[in-house]
Amino acid sequence: MGFTTTINPYTNREVLCCDFCGGYVGDNKTKFVRKKKCPFEYCQAYATCDNCWNKNNKELHLKNHCDVYAKEYEEREANKQKILNEGNFIVISALRHDFGIKVIFRNKDDQELAFWIDEDKYPLKNYSEITTLKEYENKYNEEGLLLQECKNIDIYSGE
Repeated sequence: MGFTTTINPYTNREVLCCDFCGGYVGDNKTKFVRKKKCPFEYCQAYATCDNCWNKNNKELHLKNHCDVYAKEYEEREANKQKILNEGNFIVISALRHDFGIKVIFRNKDDQELAFWIDEDKYPLKNYSEITTLKEYENKYNEEGLLLQECKNIDIYSGE
């Protein structure tokens, strides 16, 4: 997120403007404007003056559900790490080509594998859920098919 700035008329220096009231140091009513991080470490930083920080901080982040989203993110990351620690490869990237979808998988050691997946079998889950190589292998084995491994791991390559 970009921050709004203006020129302090007394010092001719560029200063931050408050994202809420537009105040800045040098307007005779604002003591300071600082970049403040989300207390839940979820959303972007805001530039706030002393007055608005006291009024808006916690309410803004609670209204935006930062606490809930931060907790959900931590749970997803913990689940992802658990899946990786079990030795699984997870989907990190996918791109549609003329003849199928190239899907890249990565394990905890950063080893990558690429496979061609038929469009009707991708995705197995919604995009926010973690999908493993084993799940695709199981889906293909149920139908008596084998996954076709790619020669080139580059997602843009048609090989």
